[in-house]
Amino acid sequence: MKKELLLILPIIFIVLSSGCVDDISEMFFPRGDKQATDVIILKDLKTLPSEVLPGQDIKIQAVIENIGDETVPQTTLNNYADQKLEVILYDYCNGLFHYKGKDGISCPIGATVTDYGCEMENFVPGEAVIQWTLKADEEINLETFCNFKVLVRYPYTTKTLTDIHFIDYYEMQRLVDQGKRPTKTSSPRATYGPIRIYVTSKDDQPIPVKNGVKETMTLELEILNEGSGFLASEHEINNEETISISKDDINIEVIGQDSNNIADNLEDCINEWQNPSKTETRPIKLVDGEAKRICQVYTPYSENIANEVPKEITGMIEYIYEFRESVEGSIRQS
Repeated sequence: MKKELLLILPIIFIVLSSGCVDDISEMFFPRGDKQATDVIILKDLKTLPSEVLPGQDIKIQAVIENIGDETVPQTTLNNYADQKLEVILYDYCNGLFHYKGKDGISCPIGATVTDYGCEMENFVPGEAVIQWTLKADEEINLETFCNFKVLVRYPYTTKTLTDIHFIDYYEMQRLVDQGKRPTKTSSPRATYGPIRIYVTSKDDQPIPVKNGVKETMTLELEILNEGSGFLASEHEINNEETISISKDDINIEVIGQDSNNIADNLEDCINEWQNPSKTETRPIKLVDGEAKRICQVYTPYSENIANEVPKEITGMIEYIYEFRESVEGSIRQS
């Protein structure tokens, strides 16, 4: 049975511009570069000590690391501007071990102690240590084990870039007649982040266009979970992470000539993706970590393209991401 996730897309921007961007401060990685997917990682999780006697204290220590190039949460967040990075001990075998509440939690400087962990709102690239202290039950008379479970949750925005190449129709014919048919390929790239939206062309490139003539091109929208966790949810149904989405949560911005036509086409395509029956907006499902949609979009038709012009499509997706880890601790008899 395929694993499915219902995806919330709090905000997606798709930006189209002509030519090259002179000043891009973000760091971009080739598609498929796994090193750049997980922004926050759990570098170490251990119990100190690994086994205790009844009535003794045990510490669970988590070392998280921001391996990205920005502070988490980012200052550019929109829908999730109020969300913090959270590290939570969500399962401690209550009854075998006794929780000491906030007094038993040690957070990094500047973080806020919560009921079961820490909240951080300015986690710069680097490491941070979180520690919980619990007490083994005094009445345990058998050796027993516990898997202490920790989750890390954070909001993030990821940006992707793809170049789509266009050429004047008559210039293309001239080159073909000379046996010099040009070929171009797109090389998607992305900033740090586990959830990414790619916009790519399914047509051979460069795509020929005529000034004043409406032609369509085929673009593919692809949303991928390339990290080691999952999209965080507000609730669970049948052990499946689920959250809802409305079409008002998705925004498209296109810059440059023919921007309105391209923006309208892409927005209509995304709305149909969420509402295929036109009666009910549904969450978008990720099956085995991906969701795809084919879109028919008008090529630039009111723009004089002399020879060959690349247009850079930028996709931005904002989300809350979560991953979980566990570590074993035990109570032994003296």
